[in-house]
Amino acid sequence: MNPTDYVEASERTERKFPEGLELSADNVIVFRHLTDDLTQLGIAMDHMKKHLVYGAGCEILPPASAFKGKSVQLDSFQAELLHHGMGKITEAIECYEAIMNHVNGGEIDTFNIAEEIFDGHWYDAGLCRLLNISFEMGWDTNLAKLFKRFPDAFNKDDAMIRDLIAERAILESDNSTSADAKAVSTSAVER
Repeated sequence: MNPTDYVEASERTERKFPEGLELSADNVIVFRHLTDDLTQLGIAMDHMKKHLVYGAGCEILPPASAFKGKSVQLDSFQAELLHHGMGKITEAIECYEAIMNHVNGGEIDTFNIAEEIFDGHWYDAGLCRLLNISFEMGWDTNLAKLFKRFPDAFNKDDAMIRDLIAERAILESDNSTSADAKAVSTSAVER
């Protein structure tokens, strides 16, 4: 599967908002608090990434705790996984912040959002390399799982009540990129 086919096929399982989406006053307050918390988390995670991966100084002190930590030596595989995992978090939060800026009345900054999306994809590529998986395999498996969850199209009931055992079987299946999964993906693109 190529990226264009994946983007088109993914729309089959996407929730649409033809009437938009109303945020209550309470929702807006919660979003503002969550955004503030995520921003602080993103700054802290980025700081730790720069400290651990790039050798920057560390200004973050651990919180007071009765828990006594101990040093851990990561092997190179674990270190690279951690680097890419932290990177995905920071890029996702930066993308969310740019979206929330627009939701809160600012101009949409397509260039910044695109930058964060593709910075995130850089970390995705690293994880794929480390785990010896391909984007194509992941896309096929992801669509097969979502098409199992939403056989015809997105609906709220199927979103809330999932067959996690069947979905896990798809994720673990060596046949996730089989002709059946590709046929499902192809038929979704044609819809």
